[in-house]
Amino acid sequence: MKKPAASTTQAAHVSTGNKMLDAALTRAKNTGALIVSDKQLKKFPDEILKFEDLQVLENWWEGMPLTKIDLTNNEIPAIPEEIAS
Repeated sequence: MKKPAASTTQAAHVSTGNKMLDAALTRAKNTGALIVSDKQLKKFPDEILKFEDLQVLENWWEGMPLTKIDLTNNEIPAIPEEIAS
């Protein structure tokens, strides 16, 4: 019996170079809340601006829109204008 062809819609792995941020972005796709408080971040994660385009779930349509961002207790000096309003 032939095996079914491998799916070409595999979930892409987020790779920011920061495993904690990668995991937080993946959780946020499932929950709509990005919680990265107390993570010693020194700059605003640019991936947040591209959140809608991140495809980390096998079924991209199941991803939640980002409705909450918690960046408290980090060392981020400024929030980009695109998200500040």
